[in-house]
Amino acid sequence: MEKQYRYPKSSQPRRRGQKPIVTTRDRQIMEYIWRWKIASTASIHEAVNTIASPYSTYKILDKLERGKYVEGRFEATERFNVWQLTELG
Repeated sequence: MEKQYRYPKSSQPRRRGQKPIVTTRDRQIMEYIWRWKIASTASIHEAVNTIASPYSTYKILDKLERGKYVEGRFEATERFNVWQLTELG
């Protein structure tokens, strides 16, 4: 009999179509965006997520965008991303 591997409850893969799980750090990021109404990836990184890399801050924002909590806009002339909350955020 083959033993099936069970994921720990917190790291179970998300089913397609489900909203991502919002962590405490995600809430801090959304509160920061709510306070300033619009924020760049760099400013969010400096204010909330300085322990991790700037790339991980971008990936968190990307996850929140896929969940429709935030909306990202690319400013082509200045070449950086800005983020704002959606109605769900």
